[in-house]
Amino acid sequence: MLSVFARLVAMTAELLKDKRVRLLVLAAVTAVALFTFTNSYDYNVFRHWIIASEVLGVLDIYDARLIFGHVYRVVYPPLAPLLFITSVYPLLLLNPRTFLLPYPNLLVRILAKTPIVLSVLGGYYVLERRAGEKASKLLVTNPVLLFLLTAYFFDIPAAIAAAAALLYIDAPLVAGAALAVATLLKQVFAVLALPAILYYLARREKRKMFTFLAVYTALTAGFMLPFIVANGLNAIIEPILLFHMHRPPQGASLWTIVLVESGYNARLAIHVSKLWLPMFIALAALAFYRGRRALRDRSGVLLVSAAMLAALLASSKVVNPQYLAWLLPFIAAIVSLGLADERLIVLFNVAGIAAILYPTLLPYAAAVIHAPVYLEEEMRWLTPQQVEKLVIDAAPELAPRLISLARGNPLLYAILYTIYHEWRIVEPVLSITYTLSMLAIYYMLLQALTEYWRGGTQS
Repeated sequence: MLSVFARLVAMTAELLKDKRVRLLVLAAVTAVALFTFTNSYDYNVFRHWIIASEVLGVLDIYDARLIFGHVYRVVYPPLAPLLFITSVYPLLLLNPRTFLLPYPNLLVRILAKTPIVLSVLGGYYVLERRAGEKASKLLVTNPVLLFLLTAYFFDIPAAIAAAAALLYIDAPLVAGAALAVATLLKQVFAVLALPAILYYLARREKRKMFTFLAVYTALTAGFMLPFIVANGLNAIIEPILLFHMHRPPQGASLWTIVLVESGYNARLAIHVSKLWLPMFIALAALAFYRGRRALRDRSGVLLVSAAMLAALLASSKVVNPQYLAWLLPFIAAIVSLGLADERLIVLFNVAGIAAILYPTLLPYAAAVIHAPVYLEEEMRWLTPQQVEKLVIDAAPELAPRLISLARGNPLLYAILYTIYHEWRIVEPVLSITYTLSMLAIYYMLLQALTEYWRGGTQS
């Protein structure tokens, strides 16, 4: 099966050699992204940011959850909510009642997702310039990215900014600014400051290192300071860091198996899943050890950084589909630069399919057979009515038809009924498939690191 996927990747790359085909693909990607918006659960949180910014002021949005409730939570660094609020602000001025509805209309989708689309087009340009034409093709034609673009995720521009930072690491001003943008959108990318610093140290370029650190620190700290002053340090740290530390396993994570097999014993699952951190530290340390001789080159930094991200994705107790975006621009660049073969993309897509099926298959099956679902993030059960509403709100133009289709088709209904009632079997299959695929990516990156420094390649 992997060889079939590999041939499909090769055929796609060959087809995209035609510039007209590439332009058509970019146009199709743009259209798919702008006119869809499938993560209604997240949007219900995002629209409350707008309400909070209007009532309290934009600098006080982190305090909103304490005043108005959990649905007003902001669990991202400040650039993420500001990006969403400013994107849709013209519509807020024209018709503020729009944001009282639980699902975004077409104009909201277009306004909100324009920056996301622009980031992908920017990523296409950066990868083409710094990693070759093949990298940009692998990015925009990846099926996992196309699925993610049907929703709204800050992970996409954050990942592209992080990849740009390391691709332009020889320009510390650009690298520091790009990594600051990535961190201010998604806090996880702060970990990539370490391989960047080690790169400058290995090359004995202390001036560049200080420039990188000064730009990165000044932008991240300077951007967050007004919010810290307005809300207090604890009001920022608790939702951005502690919320993620205390939540139960979620999605196609290896640790979710404990949650499901224990009958959704959240306390037990949270306790066992604390092992994710030592697992990540061990894998990341091994990546740094194997890459210690390669860190003086840009290609070595890319490989070490990608291995770190693969280690994080393999060990994390929370695996949402959008997290796959963290790794994609890195492995697209790595494959294009000839540092690893296209099996890396194939394994990425297998992991992506498993991660996508987890949060889509179970709610859909439950909606069809009218059954409850455990909402992991909030540690509570949704009633059958709430599940059906959640699924319909995710795609109101399509979901009601899909539910009716399954209810009217005995075979499809029986399959979904079996999936729901045998979830204790289905879930481990998805989680193990995802984790093994991600660990295989990690292993391939370690192998590439070994071959890279033995070959003495410079970049």
